[in-house]
Amino acid sequence: MSLLDTLKERFKVEQTEYGTCLIIPKKQWTELPVGWEQQLAKEGVKVFSQSWNGEAAFFIKLAAVKLRKRRWTEEDNAKLKTLYGQNYGIGTIAKELGRTYPSTQHQIERLGLPIAYHRTVETHVADPTPKPSDNVVANNNEVVKEFLSACSLLYPTHKTACAFLLKEASNKILAEAKVN
Repeated sequence: MSLLDTLKERFKVEQTEYGTCLIIPKKQWTELPVGWEQQLAKEGVKVFSQSWNGEAAFFIKLAAVKLRKRRWTEEDNAKLKTLYGQNYGIGTIAKELGRTYPSTQHQIERLGLPIAYHRTVETHVADPTPKPSDNVVANNNEVVKEFLSACSLLYPTHKTACAFLLKEASNKILAEAKVN
């Protein structure tokens, strides 16, 4: 049995804006075997880190999102503007419109909507409690803290994962510094 098959039995598989992914929350990172990143790389599996429900998590990409290409209609643009104005994340908006994340982000830019700090914790549109955009900096700070905290748990056993998390934390800090 491959490592990927073993992980599928132990961790949650969900459909995300990145496609079907196996999600491993930070609290469970210490359960991963030593050298898991390299073993998955040999199996040809893509691993990346992202915030999930306000917590750092590893995502293991299982399948890509397959959405058909189609032109943006006025109705699509109106719904995009409404959801965006309610501070839903780009991934959530993309799912609701049946679009890819990059396509939705590009359309937001084409419509001239501000994108620099429009980032929220992703929720399904049916959830009536969107996150206000005022909390974006606080959310980014919490994500950076989560990444750094995770590194302290993972180092020195999982050096590759730590390097990746430190790079992501640095990128978030630098992005915030550019805006300020």
